[in-house]
Amino acid sequence: MASTERVLRKKGLGVHFMIDGSGEIHQFGDLARSMAHGNERNSTSIGIEVINPYTRATGYWTEMIDPSPTAWRKREAADTEAQMVALDALCGLLCAHAWECGNGVIIDIPMAFPTQPTTGPGRGHAAWFDRSVGGIIAHGHRPGRYPAGHARAGQRVKGPHADARRTVWELYRRLRA
Repeated sequence: MASTERVLRKKGLGVHFMIDGSGEIHQFGDLARSMAHGNERNSTSIGIEVINPYTRATGYWTEMIDPSPTAWRKREAADTEAQMVALDALCGLLCAHAWECGNGVIIDIPMAFPTQPTTGPGRGHAAWFDRSVGGIIAHGHRPGRYPAGHARAGQRVKGPHADARRTVWELYRRLRA
């Protein structure tokens, strides 16, 4: 988790919550504050980072998805069961009611999945750019380069890559069950 936080800070990014491999939820930002995590959605979203390794399955991450329908290069480390349980609980809590955060900020997230097809995780982003659409929305990104201090600093990251679109589809599937 410390390395994820370090990389996010170095890149000028931030999230409100992180879920580590054991399923522990860590809060990193005030919910009323916009954080740089979702490009066009920064000012209208709460960022949740489900931590997964980029380069190989280690520690908690023993299951690989190969081929992955959404990941870069078709391979990714699967979220742990503990991460999915924690994500279920966190999303349930955040969507439970309207949260008054002060300064006129009210957070009211519908329990909806506007960018998820019912058939499986997809790459479509039709609702991503529409700020009037609310709910649980995921985005993916291609890995960048290894950070300074890493043995491969500056080289492009290769290997498994977790993609939040699959995570959100799994959440959607589980909540519908």
